[in-house]
Amino acid sequence: MKLAVNYSREMETLHLNGEVNFDLYKCPDWDDLITSASRNKPIYVHFPLTVGDGSIQSVDWIRIDKLLRETNTPFINLHLSAPPDLNPGDPIQVSQALQSAISDIQMVVKRYGQDVVILEELPVLSEGTEFLYHVAQPGIIKQVIQEGGCNLLLDIAHVRLTAINLGLDLYAYLNQLPLDRLREFHVTGIGPQPSDGILVDHLELSPEDWQITEWCFQRIDAGDWQKPELVSFEYGGIGEIFHWRTESRVMLEQVPRLYSLVHPN
Repeated sequence: MKLAVNYSREMETLHLNGEVNFDLYKCPDWDDLITSASRNKPIYVHFPLTVGDGSIQSVDWIRIDKLLRETNTPFINLHLSAPPDLNPGDPIQVSQALQSAISDIQMVVKRYGQDVVILEELPVLSEGTEFLYHVAQPGIIKQVIQEGGCNLLLDIAHVRLTAINLGLDLYAYLNQLPLDRLREFHVTGIGPQPSDGILVDHLELSPEDWQITEWCFQRIDAGDWQKPELVSFEYGGIGEIFHWRTESRVMLEQVPRLYSLVHPN
């Protein structure tokens, strides 16, 4: 396993000062940011690709090929979605959305290979994500991964937000996912957004977050789950969305603790 952290200028400063240890940066597919981050640390790219909503047809695959080569990014990550106007109570629409997602994944797998393609669920929030209700069910995620022929990217914060907002038990939810196909694991805290109180992710880990994260590592260490190649700490970043949740204090405290879980010896 390798530990990745979201690239931020604060994290870069801590790294250059020798104050934190990690293996590589996780970056969005922004050319200027990739150039900056890769000057002093290996990076990998997390792509904003979604399946099931029709957007995959307009992807610039030549550009993605170029980024894969230049950064040695090991995976093509996809996000399981659905048309924003999907009525989760309409079985015909739901079936069409699932078949669309599976076909999208199969197309990407055909291009890059089964070992390279990983699927991440999008979180169900307390409002505005009703179209995701059906595709966020763990049995559906497992079906889509199996029929699409890809692997799993587990974002534990996304799973927790979905379980909370759908009224599902977190551990029962996790047990239904195809964790024998786990390839990448995202870790971050959840909590209320200052502006409206809606639960969101990309926050520092609270004691409860740590308890759940350490339980996940126990499952990995015990061999109950496939050991992922990458573990990414998704706290902090670049841009307006992250300015209120990128504190050096948090990184100094939490990156070493995560590093010890990823590299216990």
